Amino acid sequence: MKASLKLAAVALGCLGAIAAHANPIVTTNFDFYKLGNASGNFTPTSGTFYNGSQGCSGSDLCSSKVFDGHGTKSFGGSLVYSLNGITATASAIAGNHLAPATVVQDHESPWTMDQSGHAIKGAGLGVYSTYNDTSDDNIQSNEWLTITFDKAVTIKGIGLQNDGHVNFGTGKSFLLSVDGGAVVTETWGGGATDDYDLTGTSFRFSTVGINSRAYSQLYLSELDVVAAVPEPETYALMLAGLALVGAAAKRRQAK
Repeated sequence: MKASLKLAAVALGCLGAIAAHANPIVTTNFDFYKLGNASGNFTPTSGTFYNGSQGCSGSDLCSSKVFDGHGTKSFGGSLVYSLNGITATASAIAGNHLAPATVVQDHESPWTMDQSGHAIKGAGLGVYSTYNDTSDDNIQSNEWLTITFDKAVTIKGIGLQNDGHVNFGTGKSFLLSVDGGAVVTETWGGGATDDYDLTGTSFRFSTVGINSRAYSQLYLSELDVVAAVPEPETYALMLAGLALVGAAAKRRQAK
């Protein structure tokens, strides 16, 4: 019984230390716009993908072959990115029946960024839902790009670029759904990224499609995320549970 009490006491102490001295939160930047320079590009880290000589377009990267001359074309696949222990998988669907579509990481040569590392000039992730059409490399109306993480994360910043590979326009709209929930129309605040506080594992993006062409077509250029951590209330419940275990062990010892 004494061992049980000691174990409970040690666990309580450790949890208390964790709650009181949590590690600093590290932001992980998935900079999808970084493709096209001689160095410093942000490219898929695993899985199967294709470049312009293999069935994609130019210097872009595609999750499947969508151009003639490189074998059988098909829609689907995914682009996988891992950074700081977090893995993000990009996939796409399109059309009224939400059929599989192809993810494309569009390039800009050269891409440029500001002092904070956010895109000034660049593209990002888009969707191909038609074959042999280089104008279909962004997210258009009725096309959905989904980013699925291997663990719960909190999105702190979203970066969007328009069809001209520059920052999405202030006051323009896009569509967003978290973990398969309701589709919400979001208004862009302007600049390279906009601040958010969204927690989940799956985030789906599309365009409203009612503005001018330059703003109704978009790329997902960046996601700034942190790994989701338990709320203080969660720590309190864990501590209370361990305290009850310790008390029960003490009562058994008294008998």
